[in-house]
Amino acid sequence: MNVHLIKDATDYSAAITRLSELMACDSKPGSADVGELELLALAIEDYERKIVPPAQPDPVDVVLFRIDQMKLTRKRLASRIGPRGERS
Repeated sequence: MNVHLIKDATDYSAAITRLSELMACDSKPGSADVGELELLALAIEDYERKIVPPAQPDPVDVVLFRIDQMKLTRKRLASRIGPRGERS
């Protein structure tokens, strides 16, 4: 196991390749491969947080996602927030 901090795109590419290899293996819990996989995933996550800006979700998609989560119909949603065009 040779996991280190990811400092550039070359390191990142190598880490992603190795992570894919480890995920394809049928490793037993507690094995060295599983430990390497977990550490590598943490290193990749740390690097991605530094280089990838957080995504800004579309407000409409957020509302539709929440409607789906709550298993609401559009009719039930309208009864909670009021009919279209009604202003407070």
